[in-house]
Amino acid sequence: MKKNFKLFFILISLILLPITVKAATFELESTAGGAGQDNVTYTIYFDPQLKEDEEPIPSVMFKINNNNDNLNYTLKEIDSDTFKGTCGKNDCTLVTATINKRIAVATLKVDNPTETTQDVQLSLIYEGQIFEKQVSLSKSTTKPVEVVKNTDPNLKSLSTSQGTMDKNFNKDELNYVVTGVKDTVNYLTVNATCDNNCTIDVICPNGECTVKDNKTVYLQVGANQVLVLSKSEDGNNTKSYILNIYRGEVETNSAYLSTLTIKDAILSPKFESLVNDYSVTVKNDVETLDITTIAEDPKAIIEIKGNENLQVGENTVTITVTSSDKKNIQVYTIVVTKEESEETTTEEDTIKTEKVEKKEDKKSNLLLIICIVAGVLVILAVVFIIIFKKKKNKNNKNKPNGGNKIEDTVDIDQLLSEDHETNAFRNASNELMKNEPKQDIDEALDDLMQTKKLELGDLDL
Repeated sequence: MKKNFKLFFILISLILLPITVKAATFELESTAGGAGQDNVTYTIYFDPQLKEDEEPIPSVMFKINNNNDNLNYTLKEIDSDTFKGTCGKNDCTLVTATINKRIAVATLKVDNPTETTQDVQLSLIYEGQIFEKQVSLSKSTTKPVEVVKNTDPNLKSLSTSQGTMDKNFNKDELNYVVTGVKDTVNYLTVNATCDNNCTIDVICPNGECTVKDNKTVYLQVGANQVLVLSKSEDGNNTKSYILNIYRGEVETNSAYLSTLTIKDAILSPKFESLVNDYSVTVKNDVETLDITTIAEDPKAIIEIKGNENLQVGENTVTITVTSSDKKNIQVYTIVVTKEESEETTTEEDTIKTEKVEKKEDKKSNLLLIICIVAGVLVILAVVFIIIFKKKKNKNNKNKPNGGNKIEDTVDIDQLLSEDHETNAFRNASNELMKNEPKQDIDEALDDLMQTKKLELGDLDL
């Protein structure tokens, strides 16, 4: 009996032990806002409720639940010298060895962004214990702040890690030449910044160089063109800054081009510095050619003429390159053929089309007339056959023996030739078949009925 009593006592002790361990409490104390307002902030207090001989709690983890997803919740730890806290979206972890009394550990802010009153029940859970708070928040009194995006695409600065730019950067100056890059330098960094939240892209449009990480440019020996494209924050405005970067020694006093490309068009033949004549074909909607050139001499003067207001057919574009010492000149010529519009037709084509259509209409009308006449003739032929059968039956009745000795077969052509009315019908038909119909349908039918004055009433039925 005593043994059973001891076991019962131990079991009761084990059941009550967790309750003793979990005696710590949390409190959510409102420190700002509250009922009747559209937000409330709680300070979360933790009280370990330790006895004198108990050790401080080494770590605390708790979680916040809510029953209203329409509200915004912000859970944040409180900085403290006695513990280190980290809070996520709805839970906190406190790592410490000194919490032995009631202390503020975190804050919880609840905002109502809706236009209606919202009720919420907050539940703080710690080691199976639940601490609850309820609050009713009024509709939002704060109007949404309209964010106006920046429309400025200008760069604040532009430079390269190697070489020297021919002029100081100016946001309104779009073209720069970079020299002084040794031929042993394989790549350089393009540094571009803006203070208006613009976006920046660095590209090599002609393929002579390559870009990595949107700023590291791998160069070929000679001329390389790099575009620094900036786009405004709102995405509606763009700007293109051009860097003509020369790797290695440059050709001084040269009048030759190093690069010649046309956007959305292909030169024929492929560009070479020593070839001066080219041709290209563009679509009908192209009005202006976007031509990119780089001279072998960084200080050479390049003049482009004839690349605007393109007309249908052949257009001539000239690119004149004058060396920096003005002693050498090269002229590159491009014959640009602008295609005709697919929708354009000449007056002659229109007339031909109309004639063909009229001819087809006449053929259709003629065929229709022939079909109608043929139909009428078939109907009349059937009528006459019926008439002759009735006439034969009548003649048989007037002969002796009911006409039983008369031969069963009758030569219809012979009957038609001997019958005056039938001859009239045949003559009318022959006249119609000899002549190709040249009238419309109504006139043809009228002539048919008038020919030979054919009258069905004259036939002996």
